[in-house]
Amino acid sequence: MDFKLTSKPEDWQAIRKSFEESPSTEYRVLRNGICFTVVHQSEDFERTLIYLDNHQTFVSEVDLQEELEPIRIEPEDKLEREFGRLNKSDVRLFVRFGGDGYNLGIRVPRRWWDKMKTSCPKPMEEHADHPTGQVDLVLATISYREFDLYWEPVQWSSTFYDKTAKQLRSRRDEQRTRFDWKTIEHDSDLGSELGIDWPESIEHKYFTVEHRAI
Repeated sequence: MDFKLTSKPEDWQAIRKSFEESPSTEYRVLRNGICFTVVHQSEDFERTLIYLDNHQTFVSEVDLQEELEPIRIEPEDKLEREFGRLNKSDVRLFVRFGGDGYNLGIRVPRRWWDKMKTSCPKPMEEHADHPTGQVDLVLATISYREFDLYWEPVQWSSTFYDKTAKQLRSRRDEQRTRFDWKTIEHDSDLGSELGIDWPESIEHKYFTVEHRAI
């Protein structure tokens, strides 16, 4: 609603209902989210192997775009329809590498955004894709520091757990605050009782992210 892709709360109820009517095996990013696994990453970041769980395929970098079906944007004028653009414009969710971390946001038509931006919150960044007439609006960044604890120490020692791991968590928490992420606390007692290995969970105004080691 902030970005005028829906106009009222009832719109979201209609979207949820559309998911109930589509097969559970049919991927919908608004229902299923985006899930990927970093299988391997070299220390110099030059070689990375990533498995896209939703599409069951491997890629070498995080540069993902998914249509936010059934959300669409109507053609803006008669000229667009005359040139055969009878279909509504796709709105996409993207996740990709950025300077400070993974950037999350939406990809929308540039002409539409130019008309709507004065009535919308200001995104963290705007990146125009002139050849396609689209613009990427960065709405959140997950710092790379979020995942530092997954690096394996060269040698196992109590120093790593007593000192280094504490420093890594402190640096991670500083970045969560910097980029407006809040930590979601899980019930550790309940997890122990039920044998649940809770993931790390963080929440932003527009996104919820969970991650864990495998």
